[in-house]
Order: sequence, then structure tokens, then C-alpha cells
Amino acid sequence: PLTRPFIRRSSWKGSTVPFPKILVVTESGPVVGYGHSVRSGHLAAVLDAATGVDVHQSEPWDLVVLDVMRPDLWLFGRETVDWRKLAVIVGAGWTISEEVGAAADLVVYQTAFPVDDYGLSRAGPDFLILDPRYAAKSPPGDAGAVVWFGAGIDADWMERVILSLLDTAVPVSFPARTPEWDPGWHGALYHHHRRCAVHVGSVGMTTYEAAAAGCVPITVARSLDHDATGHQLDRIGICDHFGLATEIDPEVFASVVAELLRTDEVKRKRDVGIRTIDGLGVFRVAEELWRLATKGD
Repeated sequence: PLTRPFIRRSSWKGSTVPFPKILVVTESGPVVGYGHSVRSGHLAAVLDAATGVDVHQSEPWDLVVLDVMRPDLWLFGRETVDWRKLAVIVGAGWTISEEVGAAADLVVYQTAFPVDDYGLSRAGPDFLILDPRYAAKSPPGDAGAVVWFGAGIDADWMERVILSLLDTAVPVSFPARTPEWDPGWHGALYHHHRRCAVHVGSVGMTTYEAAAAGCVPITVARSLDHDATGHQLDRIGICDHFGLATEIDPEVFASVVAELLRTDEVKRKRDVGIRTIDGLGVFRVAEELWRLATKGD
């Protein structure tokens, strides 16, 4: 098993071969969400810190890593960038067009399930790009709920969930609402996942991070594609998913969370999440990207 950053400095230190130039392109916002930019930041940091890869902007690029909601618009629309190799990161529940698949040298899906797509794909829990700290395992916590809803969930709905949880005496460790989202908060989320029993939020990258930490995700979805992902994760025992946020009363959702905390279901799903997601995916993807960037045409 992979237990350390994928490349040792001895393999490149003193080499006369120039480091590849890698550009990571991403986006974030209230509509797009923040998973794209957060995981891209983790990936760029691992490449830079572990390998000395030059991620500064200069052209032509040996490798462009594209993690955006609509890669076809970037590739065939408003941007023109010269690259030798192209990798596309596809978010949870999303797919790509045949044109993007044909243009890419590597496609990495952020999903816990296999994907058979164009023959160039990496998918499944081993390739989830999470905060590298989730690779370190520790005893799961039991201090109530961490609340973290991503983009696309109504702010009033979120507020009612949080207030209802407090009314049912569920300790709420970290209530985060999308309008107040700040990049620095995501770094703190790791520590709350370590101390809390459940993660209450919407389906996204934080769902996988919570599961890796043994903090059981209890989720709703912002869209039909995320809803399908949530139900898949529920079926394999990683989370408890309750459908679209627009179709469940926030007070009812909060009462379900409170009830689940009183059952053995949390412990069972906690164990499944820890076994399924080892948190080392960011290193595996970085290794794939390094090989691609240094591979000849």
C-alpha cells in the first residue's frame, strides 16, 4: 500500500532533466461550488512540495490539469493554451462530453465507483483527491455533528437544519453556511471531522473526506446527479443519504440526524468509510500526472 508521497527526492535531485511545467486550471463560486478549487489546491501542493514540479505560469505547458464544471467551454471556447498533454478531473456525479474525452490524455473521476469511459480513466476510492491529512488514520470522534453544506443549498434551509439540531440537543461543532464560506475554513474542517461522529451536509468532496476520517456523512443533494451519487454511496454503506434538499423538510432532516446518532448505524457506516477510502488518492493522482507530464509524445 502507498503510505508516503509518491516520489522520493533522490529520484530527481541533481537530475539534468528539466522539471515538467504543469498548469492546474480550476474555478470556484456560489454556483460552481468549491470542491474544484480545493482539490486542485491539494493536488498542486503535493506536486510542488513532493516533486519540485514547476507550477508557475509559463508556456508551453508539458501538462494542463483541468478541473472545472464545464471543461468543454474552456477547451473549445474562451481559452487558448499551448500544452503537450491534457488531464481532466471530473467532479462527483458529473460526466464529460465525447469531445473532451477525445482531447484528454487522462481523465480522473472523483467517485467511489468504477467508470468505463474512453479507456483513459482513473476512478474509484483510490483516486479521490482529498486533503493529504486524511491519509493519517486516528480513532474516530463522537462529539456530535459537524455541519457543512456546499454551494447550491438554500441558506434559509441550512439555517433551519442547524437550529433544529440545536433544539434536539445535538452538539453542532462547525456550522458553515455557503454565504459565509471562506477558503480558510476548509483547512479547519479536517480537525472537526476528527472529533465529530457525523458530518451533516450536501454531497460533494467533503462527503468523501468525512468518510475517510470516520465521521459518517448524512447528506442531501443540490442536484439530480449529486442525488444519484448520494444514493450510490448509501447503498454501499458509506453514508446515509436523504435525497434532494428541496424535497425534504429541514426540521424532519434534523430529527433524522438526531435519531441516527442514537443507533449503532453510525458505527457500522463509520467502519465502512474508513475501510473504503484510505485518503491516499491525492498521491496516486499526482503520480499519474507526473508520469504523464514526463512521458514522451
